[in-house]
Amino acid sequence: MNQNLGDHPRYETYSLSYSCKSDDMTNMAGEHTQVLTCTQYNGTYAYNRTNVTACDRCFNPPPLDYANTTFTSRPVWVIGDQANATCDPSHQVAHNVTQQLVNCTILGWQMLPCQRVCLEAPNVTNATTNWVDNMWTVNKNVTANCLGNLYFPKLKSQTRSVNCTWNGWDNTPICMQERAASVASRNGSRLLIMEDFNHGKIDWQNRDPHGGPDTHEELSCWT
Repeated sequence: MNQNLGDHPRYETYSLSYSCKSDDMTNMAGEHTQVLTCTQYNGTYAYNRTNVTACDRCFNPPPLDYANTTFTSRPVWVIGDQANATCDPSHQVAHNVTQQLVNCTILGWQMLPCQRVCLEAPNVTNATTNWVDNMWTVNKNVTANCLGNLYFPKLKSQTRSVNCTWNGWDNTPICMQERAASVASRNGSRLLIMEDFNHGKIDWQNRDPHGGPDTHEELSCWT
């Protein structure tokens, strides 16, 4: 317990208090803080510390987020008792571990957190990753590598990170084929083909051989 002295604790009618070390703990009466008043005791004025009882009860539910516990299954939990806790879906205590025993101790409930995890391997089209069967928590990432001569269009790279988020693996990327710029002709008009890596599109520029204004035609480019 922590002892808290009031102003002039040695004076008659003044008080001091005792508080449990953990916010979770109380005495059997449910008191987290016990107050003693300086009163006459055995012919003199003193604090009767025999009225202070031990903090041996885990009064509040285990402060465990993203989990259900058996706390409500009994009225009183004391030091040495254990409650069962089960993590919510897509949460784990450790790799492939979703349940644990939560212990009532002198410092309150002792437990491990239930953490959000990405359970399955990320699905990256036309690529391999370094994913292994492990505990992938939020903000951890794997590396994806495109197959052959394919690329991630937005990055213009064959390699990128795929992050674990609260909604699972981030937007699944796709490896696509790179198209080289070229010049073609149709009906006597020259067409310049230019690829837009960011949106997977090409721009056909029609150049009038008679000096008229150029026209443009945008087409989606998929492979």
